[in-house]
Amino acid sequence: MKVAKFGGSSLADSSAVLRVIDIIQSDPSRRVIVVSAPGKRNPDDIKITDQLSNWRTQIHLGHTGNEAMEAVYSRFFEIEKNLGVNIGIHTELLDIEERLKGGASYEYAVSRGEYLNGLLIAEALDFQFKDAADVIRVSNLEPVEHHVFTRPLKMVLKKNNLVIPGFYGQGEDSTIRTFSRGGSDITGALIASALNASEYENWTDVLGMKMVDPRIVPKAVGIPEITFQEMRELSYMGFEVFHEEAMFPVWKSNLPVHIRSTAEPNKLGTLITPNIDRAKRKYDIAGIAGKDGFTSLTFKKRLMNKEVGYVRKLLSVLERHQVSFEHIPGSIDTVSLIVESEKLTAKKDLILEEIDHECSPDSVTESQMAIISIVGIGIVRQVGIAAKIFSALSEAGVNIEMINQGSSELNVIIGVKESDLKKAIKAIYHTFVA
Repeated sequence: MKVAKFGGSSLADSSAVLRVIDIIQSDPSRRVIVVSAPGKRNPDDIKITDQLSNWRTQIHLGHTGNEAMEAVYSRFFEIEKNLGVNIGIHTELLDIEERLKGGASYEYAVSRGEYLNGLLIAEALDFQFKDAADVIRVSNLEPVEHHVFTRPLKMVLKKNNLVIPGFYGQGEDSTIRTFSRGGSDITGALIASALNASEYENWTDVLGMKMVDPRIVPKAVGIPEITFQEMRELSYMGFEVFHEEAMFPVWKSNLPVHIRSTAEPNKLGTLITPNIDRAKRKYDIAGIAGKDGFTSLTFKKRLMNKEVGYVRKLLSVLERHQVSFEHIPGSIDTVSLIVESEKLTAKKDLILEEIDHECSPDSVTESQMAIISIVGIGIVRQVGIAAKIFSALSEAGVNIEMINQGSSELNVIIGVKESDLKKAIKAIYHTFVA
């Protein structure tokens, strides 16, 4: 049994939905389907999720919200009509409107796109619809531990296939709670893991993953297979094909994830697995990812290495202000804290004041940087990898601000000026992929 999730860009209109239905019906093992709300039909389109948010806002401001309601209605009516089904879209929207007038939450409002799309697609497939609010408990605890009620799902699967809307579930107080944007990936991963599926298919409008962001290298080579560990590193650094939080339930269950494209359903895309044979990999690395928006705070103090607990005192100041760090490169008398700039900005002056009082550094320097992660199983042990990276950046005229070798032997991390980010990624990519 496979669990297959289809993203909003693959369900943008009725023709896209019909294509998805063909894909589902072409493989009888696709028995549990998770759907997103309809995505954008063109670059200027407004997402259904945003229209639903606008509708709620207008009602709460005392307006009718008719414009947003009409946009939502016309979108779903078009899909309902062209699929040749009838779920009573008008009645459903009247119910939503009444709930919004009664003070329904923002999370309830924005979840209705997935809900309505799920009803439509279940009817078109003759699958049973199961509301995500009945089967997923969304946790607000840290670390996050969402829960799936598997028994009602398994009871349905004895007789019928399932369609479940993505992106939301019920909270601890039984109200609608949503995941972060793109959270239908999380729904699919949770359901696939809970049901011990043979595979979790994540269908999008792109054919799997590329070794680097195609907006930076338009003809970047695809990644046929990658491990969960490698994917985790790349997702955190900005790869957007698969939601970072969706990684954990399938990783924990060792459940293969297949990233596939509805535009090219006969091609294999990218398979994410627990382990791979590195010897069969065509290139020395799995991928390269980078993002800007980091601040480096470098503290210098003579004989820092002799002062027991110095780094602990630095980090305790960050902890008090609820600021996490990304990396801590250092030397004998210096240590740098790399943090996300947006987490630091409002608190920076106070943090530095407390560090000065408690740690008495000789000097503090601050710089903005971008971070690039070169990822691949075992690359730290491969002779010549670092030389290739440094030579490529030297030839491109990019200065390296920071180097940090991952202890997992999985990645090499470098910091560069934010203005050099794209140039650096291109240079590193082309040194490994001719």
